[in-house]
Amino acid sequence: MEITSTRSQSITFKIQNDFLMEKLSVFENQIVELSTVSDRNQKLKDCDLLSLAEKISNIATIRLGLKSRGDKEELVFIQTIEADCAKFPFATQNEILKALEMGIDGHFDEGKDIFFSSSKFVRWIRLYFDSIRKPVMVKFAQQADNAPLSAPEITTAERISTASKVANGYADARRKDPAHRVDLGDVLFRNLESLGVYELAPKVKETIYLNVKKKNKDAPEESVKGICQNTAYNDFIGMLVELEFMLTESGELVNLNQNESN
Repeated sequence: MEITSTRSQSITFKIQNDFLMEKLSVFENQIVELSTVSDRNQKLKDCDLLSLAEKISNIATIRLGLKSRGDKEELVFIQTIEADCAKFPFATQNEILKALEMGIDGHFDEGKDIFFSSSKFVRWIRLYFDSIRKPVMVKFAQQADNAPLSAPEITTAERISTASKVANGYADARRKDPAHRVDLGDVLFRNLESLGVYELAPKVKETIYLNVKKKNKDAPEESVKGICQNTAYNDFIGMLVELEFMLTESGELVNLNQNESN
C-alpha cells in the first residue's frame, strides 16, 4: 500500500481522525509517516543517491566510532552504499535512514556486536521492510478500510501530543543508553518548530551551522541544513535528559519529578 500526500485521497498518511490514531501506536504512526512521499522524503529512484550515501556514511562512522578512511577508500565506500540504496528504488529516504538507525541500535542483531558493511546494510533494510514496515502497513490498511471517509484532518493539538510523546520516548532511550542518537532528527526538529513546541535562538542556529559546515565543507547546502536540524533535535533530547524534563501532551516543558507528583 502506497501512501501519498495528495488531498484527492480519502485517507492520507497523516492519520486524519481519532479512529485511526487510537488503532495505531506512536511508533506505528511514525512508520506510516516515514513511508509517505513528499518533497523532503522522495523515493530513492527520484532522489540524489550520492548525497544520501554520504549522509549514511557519516551516520555510521559517528554512531559506530569507525576509523577515518582515506579519500579513495571513502569514495569507494560511498559508491558502494549508493549502489546498495539503488536496490530499493521505491523505498523513501527516511525509511532507509530508519532502517539504518534501527540496525545500528541493534534491533536486528540482538546480543551481537554491531558493525557496518554493505551486506549488513542491505540486510537491515530488508529486515525493516519485512518485519517492521509490512505489518504496520497491513494494519494501517485494515483500519483505513473501516475509517470514515469524511474524517476531519488531525488537529494541531493532536500533532503536538504525538510530537511530544516521540520526543519523550527518545529521551527515555537516551537515559537508558547515553550513546543513543536520533538519525531522523531533521524531520522531527522541523515538526517541533512548525508546531511552536521548540524554537532555537538565531545565534544558536548560527553556531550549529558553522560547526556543521566546518566538518562538511563539500556537502550540498541542503544536506548541511538537514545535519544542522538533526543536531538541534539531538541537542534538544540531550537537554531533556540533562535537566530531567519531559514534554506534556500540550508541548510544555515540565520537570519529571513534578509530573510524577501530579
